[in-house]
Amino acid sequence: IFSVNDYYDASDLVTGQTDKYGEVVLRVPKGVYSIYGLYHSGSGTYAALRLVDVSLSDSASVTMALEDAVHVDGTLLTRIGAYASGEYLTFQSSTGARMSVQTDRGGMFDLKIPAGIYDITCMGSSGKRYYSGTQAISETYHTLTLTMQDAYSAKGVIWLDKDALTGVSGLDLGSVAWLEITDQYGRLHTDVADADGEFSLALPQSAAVTIRVADPGYSDWSKTITLSRDTSGMELVATPDEVLVTGYATDAGTGVRDVQVAFMPDSFLLTPVYATTGAGAPRFVVQRHAA
Repeated sequence: IFSVNDYYDASDLVTGQTDKYGEVVLRVPKGVYSIYGLYHSGSGTYAALRLVDVSLSDSASVTMALEDAVHVDGTLLTRIGAYASGEYLTFQSSTGARMSVQTDRGGMFDLKIPAGIYDITCMGSSGKRYYSGTQAISETYHTLTLTMQDAYSAKGVIWLDKDALTGVSGLDLGSVAWLEITDQYGRLHTDVADADGEFSLALPQSAAVTIRVADPGYSDWSKTITLSRDTSGMELVATPDEVLVTGYATDAGTGVRDVQVAFMPDSFLLTPVYATTGAGAPRFVVQRHAA
C-alpha cells in the first residue's frame, strides 16, 4: 500500500497499491511530495516515508527501504478538552518527509510510521486553534493525547512579484502559492493559497512566526509577524530572488577586458547595475533582483 501526499496541502492525497514487483508509476503535477509505503507480511508490519521534490524537474525515481513500523494512535483535543474532529495532524520526520492523518468525529487518529523523532503540527481548520509539539516514536505501540492551543486567525492575499519594476498587478497574484510558516518553536506548518492568492492561517497568539513562499524563485523572501488579534485583509508581497547574469564583452569576435557594462532598468524605482570585464578575461558577472 502506498500514498502520495502534497507537502503543502495535507488534504491532497493519492493512495493505491504497488504491482507484484513493488513498483508504481505516478504522474503528478510539479511540486513537493511525501511518499509513504506500508507493508504487512503476516508476521510484521513495515513502513517507509520519503520526501520527493519534483518542483523543478520532470521526473524522479525513488527507492524506499521499509522499516519496522510503529503503531501510533491517540486523541486530539481542544484547549478546553473537547474533541478536535476533522483536523489534519501532520507528523514530520527528521528528513523533512511528512505524514498527515485526519482526526475522526471523536478527535482520534491512527497511523503506522517508522520509528524516529517527529515534529507534530496542526493548523486548525477553524482558524482559531493550532498544535505544535515534538515526539520521539520508538515503541511498538504508541498512544498520544495532544491538546491544541488557542490561535489568532490570519487572512489575506499573497502576491508573487514577478519583476520588481512597479507595483504588483493581477499577473503577480500568488495563485495556489506554497506557504511555509515557522512557529516560535522552529516547527514547520504548511498551507496553500487558493486560486485567488487568498490564505487563511491559524497562528499562535502573540508569538513571532515567519512566513515564507516555497515557490521556485522566492527562496530569499520571508516575513516575520506577531499577531495580537484576529487579522484580515493582510497583503504579503514576496519579492523575487536575485539572479546571476554572466557574459562576455567582445569586439569583432575578440574578448575585450576592462570594459564597464551597464544594466539600465526601465523603472526609476531601481538603480543601474554596473559590471567590469575581468583583468584576466573579458567576462563579467552581475547579481541583481530579477527585473
